[in-house]
Amino acid sequence: MTATASSTKAFKTPLHTQIKGQYTEGYAEILTPDALAFLRELHTHFNARRLALLAARDECQKRLDAGELPDFLPETKQIREAICKTAA
Repeated sequence: MTATASSTKAFKTPLHTQIKGQYTEGYAEILTPDALAFLRELHTHFNARRLALLAARDECQKRLDAGELPDFLPETKQIREAICKTAA
């Protein structure tokens, strides 16, 4: 998480945390140092996974744009067949 406070108001953030975007009146109530520290922990813990999922989504979109159609996962075939037989 990176950021820069855009108002002239003093804004204290946890180490290595910045806020990008406009910092307006009332934000300090929500973006407390504890809240920002929590967001920093979430970002530190989950950012690599978030980026990997975004990359996978981009790759999937490229395949769809190239004409590939969505399909069921092969490992769920037995489940689908069992449900279809039961329902029939």
